[in-house]
Amino acid sequence: MRLNIDVEAYPLRTQDLMGSALLATVVLAACGSPDDTIREDAPARAVETASVSVALSFRERLALSGEAVAEADLVTTHNGADAPVVIAMAREAFDGRQVPLTLTIEYAPSEVPSNAELAVVGRIIDPAKGHVWVMPQEATFSAANRTAELGMIMLERSGHGAGPARTYTCADDSVLTVSWLDPDLELEWQGETRTLSPVVAASGARFEAGDREGDDWIMFWSRGQFAMLGLPFQDPLTCHADPLPAPQPEEVQPEAAAEDTTYSARGNEPGWLLRLDGDAAEYLGNYGEVRISGTVSTREALEEGVTRLTVEAADAITLVAEIAARRCSDTMTGLTYPDTVTITLGEEHYSGCGGDPESLLTGGAWTVTHIAGEEVPGPRAVTMEFDGEGRVAGQGPCNRYSASYQLTGEGLVISQGISTRMACVAELMSLENVFLDSFQGSLPANIDEDGTLSLGEGRILAVRE
Repeated sequence: MRLNIDVEAYPLRTQDLMGSALLATVVLAACGSPDDTIREDAPARAVETASVSVALSFRERLALSGEAVAEADLVTTHNGADAPVVIAMAREAFDGRQVPLTLTIEYAPSEVPSNAELAVVGRIIDPAKGHVWVMPQEATFSAANRTAELGMIMLERSGHGAGPARTYTCADDSVLTVSWLDPDLELEWQGETRTLSPVVAASGARFEAGDREGDDWIMFWSRGQFAMLGLPFQDPLTCHADPLPAPQPEEVQPEAAAEDTTYSARGNEPGWLLRLDGDAAEYLGNYGEVRISGTVSTREALEEGVTRLTVEAADAITLVAEIAARRCSDTMTGLTYPDTVTITLGEEHYSGCGGDPESLLTGGAWTVTHIAGEEVPGPRAVTMEFDGEGRVAGQGPCNRYSASYQLTGEGLVISQGISTRMACVAELMSLENVFLDSFQGSLPANIDEDGTLSLGEGRILAVRE
Protein backbone atom coordinates (compact mmCIF):
# COMPACT_ATOMS: atom_id res chain seq x y z
CA MET A 1 0.00 0.00 0.00
CA ARG A 2 1.40 3.39 -1.02
CA LEU A 3 -0.01 6.71 0.09
CA ASN A 4 -0.26 9.26 -2.70
CA ILE A 5 -0.56 12.23 -0.42
CA ASP A 6 0.05 15.82 -1.47
CA VAL A 7 1.52 17.69 1.44
CA GLU A 8 -1.01 20.52 1.15
CA ALA A 9 -3.77 18.12 2.22
CA TYR A 10 -3.88 19.34 5.79
CA PRO A 11 -4.85 22.78 7.11
CA LEU A 12 -2.15 25.18 8.23
CA ARG A 13 -2.60 25.91 11.88
CA THR A 14 -0.95 29.26 12.49
CA GLN A 15 -3.10 29.88 15.54
CA ASP A 16 -0.79 27.44 17.30
CA LEU A 17 2.43 29.19 16.28
CA MET A 18 3.53 29.61 19.84
CA GLY A 19 2.54 26.08 20.89
CA SER A 20 4.89 24.05 22.98
CA ALA A 21 8.10 23.16 21.13
CA LEU A 22 9.08 19.57 20.61
CA LEU A 23 12.85 19.42 20.95
CA ALA A 24 14.64 17.56 18.17
CA THR A 25 15.91 14.25 19.48
CA VAL A 26 17.95 11.46 18.09
CA VAL A 27 15.87 8.51 17.03
CA LEU A 28 16.46 5.09 15.65
CA ALA A 29 16.44 4.20 11.98
CA ALA A 30 17.31 0.72 10.88
CA CYS A 31 20.22 -1.12 9.46
CA GLY A 32 22.12 -4.26 10.62
CA SER A 33 21.48 -7.07 13.04
CA PRO A 34 22.76 -8.10 16.49
CA ASP A 35 24.68 -11.15 17.49
CA ASP A 36 23.04 -11.31 20.93
CA THR A 37 20.54 -9.38 23.02
CA ILE A 38 21.21 -6.44 25.31
CA ARG A 39 22.37 -7.46 28.74
CA GLU A 40 19.69 -7.40 31.39
CA ASP A 41 21.57 -5.26 33.90
CA ALA A 42 22.09 -2.38 31.47
CA PRO A 43 20.30 0.83 32.44
CA ALA A 44 16.87 0.80 30.85
CA ARG A 45 14.00 3.22 30.38
CA ALA A 46 10.66 1.87 29.21
CA VAL A 47 9.40 3.45 26.01
CA GLU A 48 5.69 3.25 25.25
CA THR A 49 5.73 5.35 22.10
CA ALA A 50 7.13 5.13 18.62
CA SER A 51 8.68 8.14 16.89
CA VAL A 52 9.79 9.60 13.57
CA SER A 53 12.05 12.61 13.08
CA VAL A 54 12.48 14.85 10.06
CA ALA A 55 14.51 18.02 9.40
CA LEU A 56 12.62 20.64 7.36
CA SER A 57 14.46 23.16 5.16
CA PHE A 58 14.17 25.11 1.88
CA ARG A 59 16.60 26.44 -0.73
CA GLU A 60 15.53 30.09 -1.09
CA ARG A 61 17.84 32.51 0.69
CA LEU A 62 15.00 34.02 2.72
CA ALA A 63 15.22 34.98 6.36
CA LEU A 64 12.30 33.76 8.45
CA SER A 65 10.51 36.16 10.78
CA GLY A 66 10.10 35.60 14.49
CA GLU A 67 6.58 34.26 13.86
CA ALA A 68 7.67 31.39 11.60
CA VAL A 69 6.77 27.85 12.64
CA ALA A 70 7.51 24.33 11.40
CA GLU A 71 4.75 21.70 11.45
CA ALA A 72 4.64 18.01 10.61
CA ASP A 73 1.76 15.53 10.59
CA LEU A 74 2.05 11.75 10.70
CA VAL A 75 -0.65 10.21 8.50
CA THR A 76 -1.78 6.84 7.21
CA THR A 77 -4.76 5.07 5.68
CA HIS A 78 -5.81 2.08 7.73
CA ASN A 79 -8.73 0.35 9.41
CA GLY A 80 -10.82 0.68 6.26
CA ALA A 81 -10.60 4.48 6.13
CA ASP A 82 -11.15 5.97 2.68
CA ALA A 83 -9.08 9.09 3.45
CA PRO A 84 -5.75 9.73 5.18
CA VAL A 85 -5.91 9.72 8.96
CA VAL A 86 -3.76 12.10 11.03
CA ILE A 87 -2.20 10.00 13.79
CA ALA A 88 -0.01 12.58 15.51
CA MET A 89 1.66 15.91 14.86
CA ALA A 90 4.57 18.09 15.94
CA ARG A 91 4.96 21.84 15.87
CA GLU A 92 7.84 24.13 16.84
CA ALA A 93 8.38 27.87 16.54
CA PHE A 94 11.65 29.01 14.98
CA ASP A 95 12.06 31.79 17.59
CA GLY A 96 14.61 33.63 15.48
CA ARG A 97 16.39 30.52 14.19
CA GLN A 98 16.67 29.63 10.51
CA VAL A 99 16.34 26.37 8.58
CA PRO A 100 16.89 23.49 8.94
CA LEU A 101 14.71 22.67 11.94
CA THR A 102 14.21 19.10 13.17
CA LEU A 103 10.82 17.88 14.39
CA THR A 104 10.15 14.62 16.20
CA ILE A 105 6.65 13.14 16.14
CA GLU A 106 5.80 10.65 18.87
CA TYR A 107 2.82 8.32 18.51
CA ALA A 108 1.34 5.14 19.97
CA PRO A 109 2.39 2.18 17.78
CA SER A 110 -0.81 0.39 18.82
CA GLU A 111 -2.79 2.88 16.71
CA VAL A 112 -1.57 1.45 13.39
CA PRO A 113 -0.95 -2.08 12.09
CA SER A 114 2.75 -2.99 12.02
CA ASN A 115 2.53 -3.67 8.26
CA ALA A 116 1.03 -0.25 7.44
CA GLU A 117 2.87 2.43 5.49
CA LEU A 118 3.09 5.79 7.22
CA ALA A 119 3.88 9.20 5.76
CA VAL A 120 5.12 12.48 7.19
CA VAL A 121 3.55 15.65 5.79
CA GLY A 122 5.53 18.77 6.73
CA ARG A 123 5.39 22.51 6.17
CA ILE A 124 7.00 25.79 7.22
CA ILE A 125 4.71 28.80 7.72
CA ASP A 126 5.79 32.43 8.05
CA PRO A 127 2.56 34.47 8.42
CA ALA A 128 4.41 37.76 8.92
CA LYS A 129 5.88 37.52 5.41
CA GLY A 130 3.11 35.48 3.79
CA HIS A 131 5.32 32.52 2.86
CA VAL A 132 4.45 28.84 3.10
CA TRP A 133 6.72 25.94 2.13
CA VAL A 134 5.45 22.38 1.74
CA MET A 135 6.89 18.98 0.85
CA PRO A 136 6.84 18.27 -2.90
CA GLN A 137 5.98 14.64 -2.06
CA GLU A 138 5.21 12.73 1.11
CA ALA A 139 8.08 11.04 2.98
CA THR A 140 7.01 7.46 3.68
CA PHE A 141 8.29 4.72 5.98
CA SER A 142 7.07 1.40 7.34
CA ALA A 143 5.21 1.27 10.66
CA ALA A 144 7.50 -1.64 11.55
CA ASN A 145 10.26 0.95 11.95
CA ARG A 146 9.25 2.25 15.37
CA THR A 147 11.99 4.89 15.56
CA ALA A 148 12.43 6.22 12.01
CA GLU A 149 14.84 8.99 11.05
CA LEU A 150 13.93 10.53 7.67
CA GLY A 151 16.81 13.01 7.43
CA MET A 152 16.53 16.44 5.80
CA ILE A 153 13.61 17.21 3.48
CA MET A 154 13.77 20.22 1.14
CA LEU A 155 10.42 22.02 0.93
CA GLU A 156 8.99 24.07 -1.96
CA ARG A 157 6.98 27.28 -1.81
CA SER A 158 3.26 26.63 -1.76
CA GLY A 159 0.75 27.85 -4.31
CA HIS A 160 -1.38 29.33 -1.52
CA GLY A 161 0.04 30.92 1.57
CA ALA A 162 -0.59 32.55 4.89
CA GLY A 163 -0.41 36.08 3.50
CA PRO A 164 -2.37 38.17 0.96
CA ALA A 165 -5.34 36.87 -1.03
CA ARG A 166 -4.66 35.03 -4.28
CA THR A 167 -6.65 35.06 -7.49
CA TYR A 168 -7.33 32.14 -9.82
CA THR A 169 -8.58 32.24 -13.40
CA CYS A 170 -10.90 29.34 -14.24
CA ALA A 171 -11.59 27.50 -17.49
CA ASP A 172 -14.77 29.52 -18.11
CA ASP A 173 -12.72 32.77 -17.74
CA SER A 174 -14.30 33.54 -14.37
CA VAL A 175 -12.01 34.78 -11.59
CA LEU A 176 -12.09 33.67 -7.99
CA THR A 177 -10.20 35.02 -4.99
CA VAL A 178 -9.18 33.01 -1.94
CA SER A 179 -7.99 34.32 1.41
CA TRP A 180 -6.48 32.25 4.19
CA LEU A 181 -8.45 32.55 7.45
CA ASP A 182 -6.44 30.01 9.44
CA PRO A 183 -7.54 27.27 9.15
CA ASP A 184 -10.58 28.11 7.01
CA LEU A 185 -10.62 29.65 3.54
CA GLU A 186 -12.66 32.60 2.33
CA LEU A 187 -13.65 32.29 -1.33
CA GLU A 188 -15.06 35.13 -3.43
CA TRP A 189 -16.61 34.18 -6.79
CA GLN A 190 -19.20 35.92 -8.99
CA GLY A 191 -20.03 38.48 -6.32
CA GLU A 192 -20.60 35.91 -3.56
CA THR A 193 -18.31 35.30 -0.59
CA ARG A 194 -18.30 31.96 1.25
CA THR A 195 -16.24 30.58 4.13
CA LEU A 196 -15.04 27.01 3.52
CA SER A 197 -13.65 24.59 6.08
CA PRO A 198 -10.74 22.17 5.52
CA VAL A 199 -11.53 18.56 4.63
CA VAL A 200 -8.97 15.74 4.73
CA ALA A 201 -8.20 14.54 1.18
CA ALA A 202 -5.89 11.99 -0.36
CA SER A 203 -4.07 14.80 -2.18
CA GLY A 204 -4.10 18.57 -2.30
CA ALA A 205 -5.70 21.01 0.15
CA ARG A 206 -9.49 20.67 0.02
CA PHE A 207 -12.13 22.99 1.54
CA GLU A 208 -15.91 22.66 1.49
CA ALA A 209 -19.07 24.39 2.68
CA GLY A 210 -22.69 23.29 2.63
CA ASP A 211 -24.34 19.90 2.18
CA ARG A 212 -22.67 17.74 -0.47
CA GLU A 213 -26.10 16.63 -1.67
CA GLY A 214 -27.64 20.10 -1.55
CA ASP A 215 -27.68 23.16 -3.77
CA ASP A 216 -25.61 25.24 -1.31
CA TRP A 217 -22.53 23.02 -1.58
CA ILE A 218 -19.22 24.50 -2.79
CA MET A 219 -15.72 23.04 -2.89
CA PHE A 220 -12.26 24.51 -3.49
CA TRP A 221 -9.50 21.93 -3.98
CA SER A 222 -6.00 23.38 -4.34
CA ARG A 223 -3.26 21.30 -5.95
CA GLY A 224 -0.27 23.60 -6.05
CA GLN A 225 -0.71 26.18 -8.81
CA PHE A 226 -3.95 24.53 -9.99
CA ALA A 227 -7.30 24.21 -8.22
CA MET A 228 -10.74 22.71 -8.77
CA LEU A 229 -13.92 24.68 -8.06
CA GLY A 230 -16.82 22.37 -7.28
CA LEU A 231 -20.43 23.55 -7.63
CA PRO A 232 -23.76 21.77 -7.05
CA PHE A 233 -24.69 19.23 -9.76
CA GLN A 234 -21.97 20.44 -12.16
CA ASP A 235 -18.62 19.22 -13.35
CA PRO A 236 -15.83 20.97 -11.42
CA LEU A 237 -14.05 23.92 -13.00
CA THR A 238 -10.27 23.86 -13.42
CA CYS A 239 -8.61 27.07 -12.25
CA HIS A 240 -5.01 28.31 -12.42
CA ALA A 241 -3.39 30.55 -9.81
CA ASP A 242 -1.69 33.84 -10.61
CA PRO A 243 2.10 33.62 -10.20
CA LEU A 244 3.53 33.92 -6.73
CA PRO A 245 5.27 37.25 -6.06
CA ALA A 246 9.04 37.13 -6.33
CA PRO A 247 10.89 37.17 -2.99
CA GLN A 248 12.10 40.60 -1.95
CA PRO A 249 15.85 41.01 -2.44
CA GLU A 250 16.37 42.43 1.04
CA GLU A 251 15.25 39.11 2.53
CA VAL A 252 18.68 37.55 2.09
CA GLN A 253 19.14 34.78 4.59
CA PRO A 254 22.18 35.04 6.86
CA GLU A 255 25.11 32.86 6.01
CA ALA A 256 24.53 29.28 7.00
CA ALA A 257 26.13 27.99 10.16
CA ALA A 258 29.16 25.76 10.00
CA GLU A 259 28.53 22.32 8.56
CA ASP A 260 27.11 19.79 10.98
CA THR A 261 29.93 17.60 12.28
CA THR A 262 27.74 15.03 13.98
CA TYR A 263 27.99 11.38 13.01
CA SER A 264 25.36 8.70 13.44
CA ALA A 265 25.20 4.95 13.05
CA ARG A 266 22.24 2.65 13.40
CA GLY A 267 21.20 -0.98 13.40
CA ASN A 268 18.27 -3.36 13.59
CA GLU A 269 16.64 -6.10 15.60
CA PRO A 270 16.76 -4.76 18.23
CA GLY A 271 17.02 -1.24 16.85
CA TRP A 272 19.91 0.90 18.07
CA LEU A 273 21.39 4.32 17.31
CA LEU A 274 24.77 5.84 18.13
CA ARG A 275 25.15 9.60 17.71
CA LEU A 276 28.49 11.39 18.05
CA ASP A 277 28.87 15.15 18.35
CA GLY A 278 32.56 15.86 18.81
CA ASP A 279 33.53 13.89 21.91
CA ALA A 280 29.94 13.71 23.20
CA ALA A 281 28.24 10.37 22.55
CA GLU A 282 24.72 9.06 23.03
CA TYR A 283 23.60 5.49 22.48
CA LEU A 284 20.01 4.26 22.30
CA GLY A 285 19.55 0.51 22.33
CA ASN A 286 16.78 -2.06 22.17
CA TYR A 287 14.38 0.33 20.39
CA GLY A 288 15.12 3.11 22.86
CA GLU A 289 14.73 1.15 26.08
CA VAL A 290 18.45 1.53 26.83
CA ARG A 291 19.97 5.01 26.89
CA ILE A 292 23.67 5.65 27.53
CA SER A 293 25.32 9.08 27.44
CA GLY A 294 29.06 9.46 27.70
CA THR A 295 32.30 10.88 26.32
CA VAL A 296 34.73 9.50 23.77
CA SER A 297 37.86 8.75 25.78
CA THR A 298 40.07 7.25 23.05
CA ARG A 299 40.23 7.10 19.24
CA GLU A 300 42.44 4.43 17.66
CA ALA A 301 43.32 3.78 14.01
CA LEU A 302 43.38 -0.04 13.85
CA GLU A 303 44.11 -0.42 10.13
CA GLU A 304 43.45 1.47 6.93
CA GLY A 305 39.92 2.82 7.01
CA VAL A 306 39.06 1.40 10.46
CA THR A 307 38.72 3.51 13.63
CA ARG A 308 37.90 2.32 17.14
CA LEU A 309 36.19 4.69 19.58
CA THR A 310 35.85 4.03 23.29
CA VAL A 311 32.99 5.77 25.09
CA GLU A 312 33.05 6.09 28.87
CA ALA A 313 29.67 6.59 30.54
CA ALA A 314 28.29 6.73 34.07
CA ASP A 315 28.19 3.65 36.30
CA ALA A 316 31.47 2.38 34.78
CA ILE A 317 29.71 1.47 31.50
CA THR A 318 32.07 1.28 28.51
CA LEU A 319 30.91 1.18 24.91
CA VAL A 320 33.25 0.48 21.99
CA ALA A 321 32.42 1.43 18.40
CA GLU A 322 34.47 0.24 15.40
CA ILE A 323 33.83 2.28 12.25
CA ALA A 324 35.11 0.75 9.00
CA ALA A 325 35.01 2.61 5.67
CA ARG A 326 33.18 -0.25 3.94
CA ARG A 327 29.76 0.13 2.32
CA CYS A 328 26.87 -1.18 4.41
CA SER A 329 23.31 -1.98 3.31
CA ASP A 330 20.39 -1.30 5.65
CA THR A 331 18.71 -4.65 6.22
CA MET A 332 15.27 -3.06 6.54
CA THR A 333 15.25 -0.46 3.75
CA GLY A 334 18.18 -1.54 1.57
CA LEU A 335 19.62 2.00 1.68
CA THR A 336 23.41 1.96 1.36
CA TYR A 337 25.66 3.79 3.83
CA PRO A 338 29.41 4.49 3.49
CA ASP A 339 30.48 2.80 6.74
CA THR A 340 30.05 -0.54 8.50
CA VAL A 341 29.81 -0.08 12.27
CA THR A 342 30.11 -2.61 15.09
CA ILE A 343 29.06 -1.77 18.66
CA THR A 344 30.39 -3.72 21.65
CA LEU A 345 28.55 -3.28 24.93
CA GLY A 346 29.64 -5.71 27.62
CA GLU A 347 29.49 -9.18 26.08
CA GLU A 348 27.08 -8.18 23.34
CA HIS A 349 27.96 -7.11 19.78
CA TYR A 350 25.72 -5.24 17.34
CA SER A 351 26.37 -4.53 13.67
CA GLY A 352 24.92 -1.73 11.59
CA CYS A 353 25.61 1.15 9.21
CA GLY A 354 26.89 4.69 9.61
CA GLY A 355 27.76 7.90 7.82
CA ASP A 356 25.93 9.99 5.23
CA PRO A 357 24.36 7.85 2.48
CA GLU A 358 24.07 10.86 0.14
CA SER A 359 27.87 11.03 -0.10
CA LEU A 360 27.73 7.79 -2.10
CA LEU A 361 25.40 9.32 -4.71
CA THR A 362 27.26 12.58 -5.30
CA GLY A 363 30.71 13.22 -6.72
CA GLY A 364 30.18 12.42 -10.39
CA ALA A 365 27.77 11.14 -13.01
CA TRP A 366 26.21 7.68 -13.02
CA THR A 367 25.80 5.88 -16.34
CA VAL A 368 22.49 4.04 -16.62
CA THR A 369 22.97 0.51 -17.96
CA HIS A 370 19.45 -0.94 -17.65
CA ILE A 371 15.93 0.52 -17.63
CA ALA A 372 13.07 -1.76 -16.56
CA GLY A 373 15.20 -4.80 -17.34
CA GLU A 374 16.18 -3.58 -20.82
CA GLU A 375 19.82 -2.84 -21.60
CA VAL A 376 20.42 0.75 -22.66
CA PRO A 377 21.64 0.82 -26.29
CA GLY A 378 24.56 2.97 -27.50
CA PRO A 379 26.00 5.22 -28.60
CA ARG A 380 24.49 8.00 -26.41
CA ALA A 381 24.98 7.44 -22.68
CA VAL A 382 22.03 7.81 -20.29
CA THR A 383 23.27 9.56 -17.15
CA MET A 384 22.25 10.74 -13.67
CA GLU A 385 24.17 13.26 -11.57
CA PHE A 386 23.16 14.17 -8.01
CA ASP A 387 24.49 17.57 -6.92
CA GLY A 388 24.11 17.14 -3.14
CA GLU A 389 21.80 20.17 -3.04
CA GLY A 390 18.59 18.36 -3.96
CA ARG A 391 18.84 18.47 -7.78
CA VAL A 392 19.49 15.58 -10.14
CA ALA A 393 20.09 16.05 -13.87
CA GLY A 394 21.42 14.11 -16.81
CA GLN A 395 20.97 12.80 -20.31
CA GLY A 396 18.02 10.55 -21.08
CA PRO A 397 17.84 8.21 -24.08
CA CYS A 398 16.79 11.29 -26.13
CA ASN A 399 16.64 14.48 -24.07
CA ARG A 400 18.30 16.27 -21.19
CA TYR A 401 16.25 16.24 -17.97
CA SER A 402 16.34 17.55 -14.39
CA ALA A 403 14.33 16.99 -11.21
CA SER A 404 14.50 17.59 -7.48
CA TYR A 405 15.26 14.79 -5.06
CA GLN A 406 15.30 14.04 -1.36
CA LEU A 407 17.21 11.27 0.38
CA THR A 408 15.39 9.99 3.47
CA GLY A 409 16.11 7.08 5.76
CA GLU A 410 13.86 4.99 3.52
CA GLY A 411 15.37 5.82 0.10
CA LEU A 412 15.11 8.45 -2.64
CA VAL A 413 12.07 10.63 -3.30
CA ILE A 414 12.27 12.18 -6.78
CA SER A 415 9.83 14.79 -8.08
CA GLN A 416 8.35 14.77 -11.55
CA GLY A 417 11.07 16.36 -13.65
CA ILE A 418 11.32 18.50 -16.76
CA SER A 419 13.11 17.68 -20.01
CA THR A 420 13.91 19.07 -23.43
CA ARG A 421 11.67 18.07 -26.36
CA MET A 422 13.97 16.74 -29.05
CA ALA A 423 12.47 13.97 -31.19
CA CYS A 424 14.24 10.63 -31.56
CA VAL A 425 13.56 7.29 -33.21
CA ALA A 426 10.54 5.43 -31.82
CA GLU A 427 12.54 2.87 -29.84
CA LEU A 428 14.50 5.54 -27.96
CA MET A 429 11.42 7.67 -27.33
CA SER A 430 9.67 4.65 -25.85
CA LEU A 431 12.69 3.86 -23.64
CA GLU A 432 12.87 7.49 -22.51
CA ASN A 433 9.22 7.45 -21.47
CA VAL A 434 9.83 4.31 -19.40
CA PHE A 435 12.95 5.90 -17.86
CA LEU A 436 11.23 9.14 -16.87
CA ASP A 437 8.20 7.26 -15.50
CA SER A 438 10.49 5.00 -13.45
CA PHE A 439 12.67 7.88 -12.26
CA GLN A 440 10.13 9.55 -9.96
CA GLY A 441 8.29 8.97 -6.72
CA SER A 442 9.62 7.03 -3.72
CA LEU A 443 12.40 4.72 -4.89
CA PRO A 444 14.31 2.22 -2.75
CA ALA A 445 18.02 2.87 -3.37
CA ASN A 446 21.06 0.69 -2.79
CA ILE A 447 24.58 0.14 -4.11
CA ASP A 448 25.81 -3.45 -4.33
CA GLU A 449 29.33 -4.80 -3.74
CA ASP A 450 30.26 -4.16 -7.37
CA GLY A 451 29.24 -0.51 -7.10
CA THR A 452 26.03 -0.80 -9.13
CA LEU A 453 23.34 1.65 -8.08
CA SER A 454 19.83 0.19 -8.07
CA LEU A 455 16.77 2.43 -7.93
CA GLY A 456 13.18 1.26 -7.54
CA GLU A 457 14.14 -2.36 -6.79
CA GLY A 458 16.13 -2.69 -9.99
CA ARG A 459 13.94 -0.65 -12.35
CA ILE A 460 17.01 1.52 -12.99
CA LEU A 461 20.60 0.22 -12.77
CA ALA A 462 23.60 2.54 -13.08
CA VAL A 463 27.38 2.43 -12.64
CA ARG A 464 30.20 4.93 -12.38
CA GLU A 465 32.82 4.75 -15.12
